[in-house]
Amino acid sequence: AGGTSVTVTGSGFVSGDSFTAAFGSSTVAATYVDATTLRATAPPGPAGASTVTVTDTTAGVVATGNATFTYVVTPTVASISPSSGSTAGGTSVTITGTGFVPGESYSATFGSSSVTATYASATTLTATTPAGSAGAVTVTVTDTKASLNATGSATFTYFTPATVSSISPVSGTTSGGTSITITGSGFVSGRSYTASFGGSSVTATYVSATTLTATSPSGSAGASTVTVKDMTAGVVATGSATFTYVGTPTVASISPSSGSTAGGTSVTITGTGFVPGESYSATFGSSTVTASYASSTTLTA
Repeated sequence: AGGTSVTVTGSGFVSGDSFTAAFGSSTVAATYVDATTLRATAPPGPAGASTVTVTDTTAGVVATGNATFTYVVTPTVASISPSSGSTAGGTSVTITGTGFVPGESYSATFGSSSVTATYASATTLTATTPAGSAGAVTVTVTDTKASLNATGSATFTYFTPATVSSISPVSGTTSGGTSITITGSGFVSGRSYTASFGGSSVTATYVSATTLTATSPSGSAGASTVTVKDMTAGVVATGSATFTYVGTPTVASISPSSGSTAGGTSVTITGTGFVPGESYSATFGSSTVTASYASSTTLTA
C-alpha cells in the first residue's frame, strides 16, 4: 500500500540539490539528510521485489548503484490455536491468517507483551506466549521488517494454572480401576480435566476448587507420576503426586507352620509381589493381625 518511510544510504548527495527515488516504475521525492543519506516514502507497488534507484534531478544525474525494496501484502490475522494457556507463558501457539512472507520478520503482541513470531507458511506463524495476567488479551501481528501491522486480531485467554498436592489412596492394583481423589487448588467448575498416570491419561471429574476424582488406568508395577491437565485451558497443573501400582501378591508358605493356641508365635510368610510402603494384614482363620513388609518375597507377623 506504500507509505513506508525508508532511508536510502549511499554517497555524494549534495545539500540543496533535489532528488527522486524510483521504486520500480514509481518515482517519489527523496529528501536530503546528509552527504550519505536520503529519506523517502515508498509509493504503492505490487507485491514482490522492486529495484530502487536515485536521481539528482538538479544535476540531471542518475546515481550509480541501487537497492532492493520488497513490497509485502498487508497480512491478516484470523485465529490462534490453542486460544488459551498458562499465565506463566510458554504455550506454543499457531497464528492463522494470510499474507505471511518468507524472509520477513514478525512479532506477535499479547496484550502489551510482544514475542517473536516465526514464519511457517503463507497462512501460519508460530509463537510462544509470554507471561500474562489472568483473562483475555488481544493478539496482533506486526511485520517488523516492513513496519507493517497485520489487519485483524485474535483473542488469547490466560488461565492461572491449577496445582496438584496429593492423591488418595496412593496405590492400587496394576489392573487399574482404583478410585482416587486428587487434592490441589485452582480447579474450576465447567472445565475438562485429565489425570495422567505415567503415560496413560484418564478423565478427571471436577468436585470442588480443591478436589478432582479419577479412576486409575492399568499400569506396570511400581511408582507412577500423576499430573493433571486443564484440557479447556490447555494448561498443565503445577505439582504432581505419586501413585504406586501394586501387582497382586501371592502367598506360598509360612514358617514355622505351627504354634501355641495362646498366639504370640513369630512367623515368616513367604510369597511374591510384596511392596515397601504398602500395608498388609495376615488372617489366621477368623483372626487378623498386622503383617510387616520384610522384602518383596517375605512378610513377618
